[in-house]
Amino acid sequence: MLIFQRRKKASPFLPILLLCLLALCFKASAQISSKVASVSPTSAIPGIPLTIGVNLQQGETIERVFLVFRPFSRSDYTRLEMSILGNTATATIPPQDVLPPFVECYIVLQNRSGSLESYPLSESADPFETPPGKTLQITVNAETESDAQIVFLSPEPGSRVTSDDLLISVSLFRADSVVVKRATQVLLDGADISETAVVTEDIVVVSPDNAGITIRPGLHRVTVRLFNREGNLHRTASMTFTVLGAGGLPVEPTSIWRYNTSVQLESRHEEVSAIGTWYNRGNFSFNGSVDDWRFNANAFITSDEKSDRQPQNRYFASAELPWLRLGYGDAYPSFPNLVLSGKRVRGLVSAMKLGWINVDLSLGKTVRAIEGERFSTFSADSFSVEYTRDSLAGHIPPYGQINDSTWGKFSYGTYAQDLFAVRPSFGSGEYWQFGLTWLKAKDDVSSITNGI
Repeated sequence: MLIFQRRKKASPFLPILLLCLLALCFKASAQISSKVASVSPTSAIPGIPLTIGVNLQQGETIERVFLVFRPFSRSDYTRLEMSILGNTATATIPPQDVLPPFVECYIVLQNRSGSLESYPLSESADPFETPPGKTLQITVNAETESDAQIVFLSPEPGSRVTSDDLLISVSLFRADSVVVKRATQVLLDGADISETAVVTEDIVVVSPDNAGITIRPGLHRVTVRLFNREGNLHRTASMTFTVLGAGGLPVEPTSIWRYNTSVQLESRHEEVSAIGTWYNRGNFSFNGSVDDWRFNANAFITSDEKSDRQPQNRYFASAELPWLRLGYGDAYPSFPNLVLSGKRVRGLVSAMKLGWINVDLSLGKTVRAIEGERFSTFSADSFSVEYTRDSLAGHIPPYGQINDSTWGKFSYGTYAQDLFAVRPSFGSGEYWQFGLTWLKAKDDVSSITNGI
């Protein structure tokens, strides 16, 4: 049996189509970052500080990480340098910038050679000047009374109860299906009492007497936080109540010192191509309050701290009153974006807020001095020969005299930079504000010997 088969001639457009498909696949794969594993959270609540966390795949190769964001309807971006702990970088967006319907942001990573890369990826070599075509959008959910997912059953908000009758109960019947009810967090006066809570279907109950919690007479606050399946904050609500003293009479609040502290330590060893490297990091945080005073302190120490690099260690301490704030250490002072935004300053940061008149002050260093490195030496008699050789090569390094008979070649160092900024303003800023800003930043030319 003979079989005849007719073969169709291949279309001339087939190779072009295949090339287009390959180009699209390559472009899609190029959008996947090799340095960022994930960014969280994906949603926020209006008026509550939003902490952004970035999980890094190659944290040891990253020198600095920046969060660049802007609220909805704002045209200019704000830049924040993120704190790096292990393979996680974090930064907090202030509550006044967490506005519905979303906050737009992207991440910029700087490696040790100074090159920049953004997430999502940008085609520009400077993503600060040219943002990515597609940025991240963190949804800000506007909460209304009819949409309240946390209902306080007892005590009722603003009520007065005795310590014997006190029972904290909350209904989560209206909570979304994405909420993990057993992960609900309950705070009493800022202290986490979630371990003592009993969760039964849609009801969360805390009995202070059974849990061994002593409730003193006076004003108290209960805060409830809901989390979704990804572990991100979904909703939060607070209310206050008063515990009556002996005889059923309210008492004046007493000065109670409350504090919280946290210590985290990390030690990791990596071996690549038979070269082993240790990464040791530690993080300490403290916050306390008494009456109107608030105290905060934090420190981050890492083995990446080197004398030939900009500071990797971080520290900061502050004391605050409702109308005054004093802090010293590594801070990111807030001034108008066109003057100073997202710049780390190591020094004094203070602010006085009186409503009708306000003063912001920042004084410190934005860059520390790093001396240039000497990479060769030659005799004083050979200076003209070395200079001519470097001139013909198109590169003239800085020269320095070591002694009467010897000169050296150096790499350019970095001058220390001092900054002073002050801003008096009038008006609370809720409806209007008029302010004047004076900023002066100058290199300290005496801080190093071999500079540009």
